[in-house]
Amino acid sequence: MLRNMSDKNSFLIRMLGLSHLVRTEQGGSAQDMPAGAQVLDAGTDKQTLTNTMIDSHETLVQVAPENILKFKDVLAFLKEDQQRSGGQNGIERLP
Repeated sequence: MLRNMSDKNSFLIRMLGLSHLVRTEQGGSAQDMPAGAQVLDAGTDKQTLTNTMIDSHETLVQVAPENILKFKDVLAFLKEDQQRSGGQNGIERLP
């Protein structure tokens, strides 16, 4: 579940073909989240953030293959940045 998203992010969820996979909701607070829910932490280190961004964009492509046209340049940039900063951590990546 995604909660309290901006109109722009709600639009992006629909545009990326994710609205059938993710439930969205307006209102409520972090304390109202279901058990097991995670609140995103903006204080994540760069390598973890880059890995998460790569995983997220690759998942968007797997869910809706037409997204490759939207994200191929982003994925190429992120993977180059990951290699420059030193690591794959043994994670297999899509070509």
